[in-house]
Amino acid sequence: MRTNGSQRTAGSGSDGAAPSVEVAVEAIMAATADHLYGRVATADLVAGRLAFLVRWPRVLHAGVAAVLRTQLERLWSAGWLPVDVHQVARRQADEVIAGLLAAAVAEATHQRPAATTHPRWFAQLRQLDVLDGWSSDRPYPAQWADRHGVDESALLAATVEAVTLALRLPVLPAVLPPPGQGGVG
Repeated sequence: MRTNGSQRTAGSGSDGAAPSVEVAVEAIMAATADHLYGRVATADLVAGRLAFLVRWPRVLHAGVAAVLRTQLERLWSAGWLPVDVHQVARRQADEVIAGLLAAAVAEATHQRPAATTHPRWFAQLRQLDVLDGWSSDRPYPAQWADRHGVDESALLAATVEAVTLALRLPVLPAVLPPPGQGGVG
């Protein structure tokens, strides 16, 4: 259900129960659509439509991870490599957005068997310095936010900006197979 900043999405935790990750994903994507089409500024989206998620950090972090993973998988199938995503994010957004996307690339890559990921893909992740230092006991969005000194609202804003950027990127010629689709080749 589409809402404005003063309404809640069904199952959004307004009844005291935590919203589902699916509700978080839907809210983040709806807010991104509003931002993408210039209807609402990011800060207004976070303060309005996405504010309910701040009460539920685990759901927020899982929703952020799911949204970013989906967008990255779409970019990978469109020919984008880790360094490409990072460089365009630095140019078109800022270092914060680029860092969030690089961390998301590392996390999404690690969701697949290493043998099915090309060594040059891992080399790009090493170049971005995002392979080490992540704990498996906390979601990477929470760890990323802690490392960068940002709260959940700033994490949501960075996510909306990152997804908006990702949705604007064109298809590129494939240079390497995405993670999970080929090792050495």
